[in-house]
Amino acid sequence: MSGRQTGSGRARSRPAGVVAGPHGIVEIGGLLHAIPLDFVREVTPRPLVLLPFPSPCADVIGAMQLRGAIVPVLDAAQTLGLAEARPAGHVLVLRMGSGIAGITVERVHGVWSIEASQITPFGRSSTDGSELETIVAGFTYGDRQGVILDPAALAQRQSIPVAADRGETRATVTRGHPAILFRAGGMKLGIDARAVVATVPDSAVQPGPLAASLWYGFVRHVGKRVPLLDTLGLLGVGAYPRDARAGSIILRLDTGGAVALRIDAVEDMVRLDDAAVGPMGAMTGMNRELFRGLYKGDGESLILDAAALQADPRLIEVGKLETTHDTAGTIGEGGPRKPYLKFVLSDRVFAAPLEQVEEIIRTPDRLVRTEDAGDGILGLIAHRGGAVPLLDIRDRLGLIGAGEGGFAILTMQHGAMAAILVDRLDSVERLPMQSLSAKPPGEELDLLRNTIVTGGAACPVLDLRAMAAHGAARVSAGPIAA
Repeated sequence: MSGRQTGSGRARSRPAGVVAGPHGIVEIGGLLHAIPLDFVREVTPRPLVLLPFPSPCADVIGAMQLRGAIVPVLDAAQTLGLAEARPAGHVLVLRMGSGIAGITVERVHGVWSIEASQITPFGRSSTDGSELETIVAGFTYGDRQGVILDPAALAQRQSIPVAADRGETRATVTRGHPAILFRAGGMKLGIDARAVVATVPDSAVQPGPLAASLWYGFVRHVGKRVPLLDTLGLLGVGAYPRDARAGSIILRLDTGGAVALRIDAVEDMVRLDDAAVGPMGAMTGMNRELFRGLYKGDGESLILDAAALQADPRLIEVGKLETTHDTAGTIGEGGPRKPYLKFVLSDRVFAAPLEQVEEIIRTPDRLVRTEDAGDGILGLIAHRGGAVPLLDIRDRLGLIGAGEGGFAILTMQHGAMAAILVDRLDSVERLPMQSLSAKPPGEELDLLRNTIVTGGAACPVLDLRAMAAHGAARVSAGPIAA
């Protein structure tokens, strides 16, 4: 059933040491602990009752069944000399030497990619050959700090019992790659951990400009504002509600940018062999090009194609909006600051270059309706002896619901005047602009090629002249009798 790792009677194996890269992040005794992902077998809920397990070690508190194996479980807070900050509701199963053992953890934060510059190795004041230190380094990750735990050193302490790993053959363990299993909209999904910058359990969502778009907000992560995408909409399986808080996976893109994919929660960290991913079978309505196949572990999980996601032009385009927190008013492409008129439509803030604004008027009470104008053209208003088409652009922007419509912004293109209906005016600000280069097909972003950042939020810049030309072309303008 199990063996024991002993520190006597054999040569000590060298600990894993301090290695940059993906780490499983857990909370033990209220302190963040990072564990190199190669040592993480899986995460499982802690059983309500552990099996009795005889051991001279006080921190071995019992055992649990895991796919036919009896796995010893250690109280990690006690092992590490910490006071448990909250009930430990999870067991993190680690590879220790020739077998596996579980340690209790209070919270699972997911996977973070820790760089060498973020790590401070710990040394020892004594070299007397006593047992190896379990905590080998400290790390900083944005505004978070923690320590790095070395499972290889832990395996040599106190004759810790380990169980034979029946869940995976040794060949599978060495051949596979780390993967994260998670839930999104109730679906069990997985992704190659090498494409993941970090997992964010729960954070505030800063609303984006378009409630109907795949991109609908930002999450803050390690000094950056990362665009948040609706994972269900991206995969073609539904849509997430636009909640004020959300969990997410930060995905690294081919271009070096990043996007956040919304999730419910991380469920497991495993080492996944490519041979274990089989065909999906007949599943209609899904964007199948974003899936690799079906993994049958503890329950079935659909594995996403990380490479396809990283190269997806829609994600790459939105990933360009990733910015640092302190760039409000300085983001852009090095261009000059220009004045922009900010206004509100359906509770969303938009902007337009002030140079495109000819005049702003209160929406007239009198409106001449036109037959079959379509495309948001409400009719004609009288202005300075002429007839000007009044446009409501909400539908084109994917906005829902009517607003106050208290003002009309007049703009002109090639001698044709049009009025854009807005709910209310906000302000005029002088800011640099960030441009989006390619147009992702079929998205509302086709109409929003530029943004400014103001007040810590992204504000889309509308091309009023292009809209004016479109509206004026649909309506034959002539005089309206006073």
